[in-house]
Amino acid sequence: MRPPSSIASSTSSPIWGATKTSPAIPAYPVTDDAGKTSHAPAKAKNEFGYGAQWTGHTGALAREMPAAERMALLQEELRESIAGLQRYA
Repeated sequence: MRPPSSIASSTSSPIWGATKTSPAIPAYPVTDDAGKTSHAPAKAKNEFGYGAQWTGHTGALAREMPAAERMALLQEELRESIAGLQRYA
C-alpha cells in the first residue's frame, strides 16, 4: 500500500511508516481524517505538508523527471491530445 501523501510527505517529523519501528500506516479514511485535522493548525504556522491529498488509482502513472523535461513532455502530450480531438471538430 502506498503511503498517503498527507502523512508520508509531511515536511515536519513523519508520523507513520517512517522507520522499521514506526507504527503501521492506517488505512483510509483514518489517514485522510488525520491529514484534514492536522492541516488547519499546521497552516496557521506556515506548514503546508498536512493537507489531505490522494492520488487514487493514478498514482502508479507518476513519472519522476526534471521539471523542464516534464513540461516539454506535457506540452507534447497536449499537442497529441488536441490533434486526436480534431477529428471530432
